[in-house]
Amino acid sequence: MYNRNQPTYTNRYQPQQHSVSPPPLQHPIPTHPPIQMRDPPTSSPSPPTQQHLHNPNIWHLNDATTQMGMEFGRTALTAGTEYVEKNINRYVDIPALKYYFKVNNSYVANKIKLLLFPWRHKRWTRIVIRSEQNGQLEGFKPPRDDINSPDLYIPGISHRACNSIPRNYWY
Repeated sequence: MYNRNQPTYTNRYQPQQHSVSPPPLQHPIPTHPPIQMRDPPTSSPSPPTQQHLHNPNIWHLNDATTQMGMEFGRTALTAGTEYVEKNINRYVDIPALKYYFKVNNSYVANKIKLLLFPWRHKRWTRIVIRSEQNGQLEGFKPPRDDINSPDLYIPGISHRACNSIPRNYWY
């Protein structure tokens, strides 16, 4: 009934203690060459000065390869900028588009009030610019001077604000 080879426990939750060695390593342990330590400096190190940080010799930027790479990058950036400026004007008239972004803080506040409370606004016509010589119509005042003029600032900012909110927030 009773087996003498089994260990007896005073606490029944005490685990058995086996001495099992870990499996052998499949790869050798890397060895590194010994690190040679230098003597510590005799004086305390001073913090880097402004001249020390901007010294190009520290960053090794004086070699010919680096200078050639920097010149190549500068040339590529210039060529890309010129290409975009030349070709984007074919599709978008930038000076005409800038007109719709001529706003200031008071215009934005008044335009938001107009959008929220349109029944309180009385005059809905645009303010025109007339020629001083003959009084002919030259155009309309920009958005910062006329609350009724169309602008692209408020729609652009609202579009940016709505797209910055994660998609799963709306559903």
